[in-house]
Amino acid sequence: MRRSPEALERQLAQLDTLKAVAMQRLLDGASKESISTELGILSSVMIRYEIELEAKRQHKILTEAYLEGRKQLLPEVLHCGLNLIANAFRAVEASGEAITLRDAETVSKIIANVDHIARLDAGDPTQIVDLNRTVPATFKDIVAAFRKDPFIDTKLLLEELDYTVKQETEDNGDTNEAAIRED
Repeated sequence: MRRSPEALERQLAQLDTLKAVAMQRLLDGASKESISTELGILSSVMIRYEIELEAKRQHKILTEAYLEGRKQLLPEVLHCGLNLIANAFRAVEASGEAITLRDAETVSKIIANVDHIARLDAGDPTQIVDLNRTVPATFKDIVAAFRKDPFIDTKLLLEELDYTVKQETEDNGDTNEAAIRED
């Protein structure tokens, strides 16, 4: 006899409910045997439920320990990163040599990563994202977001965008020049 999909869905829902009741009873401290007898569940299934419940408990304990450790380590990691940058600048200054482009790029990446870590920990966004939007962001929205970022020179960015738009209009032969201006 073949069962309809609706009948199978109802049976799965009943099994899920039965499992939830059994897990809750295990959490309340009832024995496997009494739950097995009361709910009509095989003892081997109850053993599997007990193992699953213990795994969930262990996962919760490990997650809490990780988050607590992270709270303690994060300020230390940020402090060490900033000290490394300060020491690197002191070494360059003491040597009298000019900093190379590669060194400057490395330092800027470290600062950006430290900033992203600090923002993530504070719950602040690290990228320009607006999840409530159903339409693309306007130019003004993007410029406003860039102005909030301490690592972006908004004036230089706008000059580069203005140059790019002028070049594209010249290349396309447009007489209507669409220059970008800071509002």
